[in-house]
Amino acid sequence: SCATPHSNILIHHTNKTMFMPEDTIEYTCLEGYKTANNTPTGTTRCGINGEWSPTPQCLAIECEMLTLPNGNFSPKKGRYRNGEVVKFTCASKYVRVGSASAQCYHFGWFPSPPVCKVNARGCGPPPEITNGSIAGDPVEQYQHGDSVQYECNIEFKLVGSKEIECVDGQWSSSPSCIEDKMPCGSPSSIPNVVLRQEDHAQFSHGDEVICGCKRGSGNSKEMKIKCLNGEWKPLPLCADPSPQCVPPLTVELVDNGRLSKPKKETRSHGVIRYRCRSGGRTVKQATCVSGKWSPEIECTAEESTCPPPPQVPGAQEITIGRNYKNGSKITFSCLESFQLIGANEITCIEGKWQSPPYCVERSCLPPQPIECADVPRLENQNFKSKKEGKTIYLAGARFKYVSRSGYILDGPSEITCSKGNWTSAPTCMEMPCGSIPKVANTQIEGRNKEIYEPGETIRYQCDAGFLIVGPPEIICREGNWTAPPFCE
Repeated sequence: SCATPHSNILIHHTNKTMFMPEDTIEYTCLEGYKTANNTPTGTTRCGINGEWSPTPQCLAIECEMLTLPNGNFSPKKGRYRNGEVVKFTCASKYVRVGSASAQCYHFGWFPSPPVCKVNARGCGPPPEITNGSIAGDPVEQYQHGDSVQYECNIEFKLVGSKEIECVDGQWSSSPSCIEDKMPCGSPSSIPNVVLRQEDHAQFSHGDEVICGCKRGSGNSKEMKIKCLNGEWKPLPLCADPSPQCVPPLTVELVDNGRLSKPKKETRSHGVIRYRCRSGGRTVKQATCVSGKWSPEIECTAEESTCPPPPQVPGAQEITIGRNYKNGSKITFSCLESFQLIGANEITCIEGKWQSPPYCVERSCLPPQPIECADVPRLENQNFKSKKEGKTIYLAGARFKYVSRSGYILDGPSEITCSKGNWTSAPTCMEMPCGSIPKVANTQIEGRNKEIYEPGETIRYQCDAGFLIVGPPEIICREGNWTAPPFCE
């Protein structure tokens, strides 16, 4: 028998501590480790000698050291562990084109290192998007590193990063504006808002309501708001006028296109225009509501931001934005023929993303037998596993059919598990028959041939003076003739 493998392997689907020969188990490695063939799960089988085959292994995930001509990166190491982040800088008189940092994952570095160029090209006007427009006034020419923000028409919802950047003559991916018709919660849950009509826990997309502010917390006039894609627009600003807002140190205030002196505080409902000190020339706007900025000011120190999130093989592509501050979350979903293994959401924590999930091709149930072949033989035992007590086969598992005597297979004899289904199985064909059996003192009806197709018949006739014994006809079946008669 085989004992439970080493403790750094997590065994799934069984609580057993002792295994008999031919028992198969599936295991996964702890975060930061991978199986020997770089897959999310490994499979091993107990052999008759009491040892697991192949030997379960969990290897530390490591990335090679990077290179950056005309630039530098830190920290510098020979090898990097899973999750480590490297930051890039370019030499004097060189411009960085690409991400400012990269992270080590089980599949390598993401994103790729930037390029340090003497000159980076500018961009023309940013692309237009359907049902949306650029916030502010666009210009004809932008420099490398400039960014612009999009906003959707009032009835549409923005999907993707609202901000795009000019990178060496090309704009990063634009967002899209969709109508998803999500319902809205009650407006009475918004601070200091009072509904002037019948309240409900939920309102449908397109519903309009009349509301106002509590006494002493803003405009006393009634206002009409509409539920659009899960949000109330325009959002009623009802707040206690006493709390004030302080602009964070990460921003520079802008007035009529020029930098203005920092304000100690801004009164409620006061509006500021600002840009981030950390880079970029986009001028944004925020309103002070109940002591908080709306929308929230998104200028975080570069040290605490995460690199662009990873693109997981087999998953839906992620629209990458510019800055991912501490606490930002990214959700993954796999393509139709893949299955998600691990948590579908990762969070940016202190400049690093949590380990992303895997997308693996869907597994297959045992293949169906075919009439003329023996039970198919599994060509690669490592792709066999157990799930909820049932045997399953992972993507890449191969079975080979072996035909029984008298039959041949039409089509490939091997089938492979791919995207949750087996490739086409072969069909059965009876073998043809060769020359007919010779019987003394007989003649056959018809023409004599070298090959006879399955199902063909031959009729014997005895010579004069002889009597036939047995059925006069023989049939070609499974490559052989049925027993012939004789003449006496």
